[in-house]
Amino acid sequence: MSERITTTEVVTTAKTYWKEFVGLDGKVSYFELMDTNKHGMVGENMISSDCKKCLWSKEDDKYLVLPYKGKRHFDSRSRIRVKMDGSKIVQCSVKEQTHWLVSNLPIVVVELFHLSDEQHAKILALEQGVKTQTFVFQDGKQLCCTQLKQTPEQKEFLKLNQIVWFGDTYLIISDEDRKLISDPNMTHPGAFGSDYKRIGFIGNQIIDGGETHWLIWKIPSDISNVITMPENVFLQVGTYSLFDDVDLMGKDPSDTLEAERATKLRKVTPDEQHIHILEFDDGSSWAMVSSSILIKGGLTGNPNDLIAIAEDLKTKFGLDVFSCHLQHHALVFRQSPLDFAKTLNKTPDIIDCLVTHAPVYEKARIERWGEGFIKEFL
Repeated sequence: MSERITTTEVVTTAKTYWKEFVGLDGKVSYFELMDTNKHGMVGENMISSDCKKCLWSKEDDKYLVLPYKGKRHFDSRSRIRVKMDGSKIVQCSVKEQTHWLVSNLPIVVVELFHLSDEQHAKILALEQGVKTQTFVFQDGKQLCCTQLKQTPEQKEFLKLNQIVWFGDTYLIISDEDRKLISDPNMTHPGAFGSDYKRIGFIGNQIIDGGETHWLIWKIPSDISNVITMPENVFLQVGTYSLFDDVDLMGKDPSDTLEAERATKLRKVTPDEQHIHILEFDDGSSWAMVSSSILIKGGLTGNPNDLIAIAEDLKTKFGLDVFSCHLQHHALVFRQSPLDFAKTLNKTPDIIDCLVTHAPVYEKARIERWGEGFIKEFL
């Protein structure tokens, strides 16, 4: 079995951690340390959990306020001189100053620092004037959410009644709207699996077992018919056992099989390609392609058709691949996304092989998927 590589190793080697501060308004704020390896920065630069404020060091200020790529991005009204007094952020004089507290986050922040997909989405939401809200779980964990919106076309298809919130791959949706979205005419049967629970609210605190809302962490692709999901962010599509269809279909009814569980993640890229990966509890991941574009009948197709594709890829290209249609609707490659993208780029005949087996009408989608996967991970 090929060695897995962690998602963080694919994206960045920077390590982050959170710090808790009492802000100038007396409220507690959480700031995440950002990667300062770019442009020679050496100070401790942080971004708030809701991505509305930055704290960057006075020593690194020259990289942030001076004209950057020919443009000046900040004005005096958005910057306050501060120092850290223990866990408090305190306004101070020039002599005492250690940091700037900046309340607007122009695109230069994205250019200077490595930000996560979620942070990018939050900044985009702020730029578009979308509402944000921080909820708190009963264990104290915070969930920073942005409001999802419906286009006129989506409202015509199905008009929702209340705000739908999205944060950290979770959906928060009212009970009445969940019933509407769960209609088989709106989303496919079993679209949300069993990956949800009922919740309620006391203020901004999430209470388990409530009756007004649902917390959902399996996000089906056809929900985009109803509401606009964030682009370029990996969303959870369900956590299931990673059985090889050959083993699952060939087992004796009295046998009990065991397999590692993995979470299927989907990202819709800016050029509207659907990219999937499988992520394990340790953060490592494997490449995959949805069987919906590979076999006749898509999600309801015959697993034997996908098994045949896997066997052909093994024989022709020596790939470590297996069919996992019954659990994840996926052809799974035992390679990290980065390594598989390199393989695809080096061996384009793999795409031709997939096209040969797939329904004729899926040729263009498979080719675009291959291009999108390489672009995403290389």
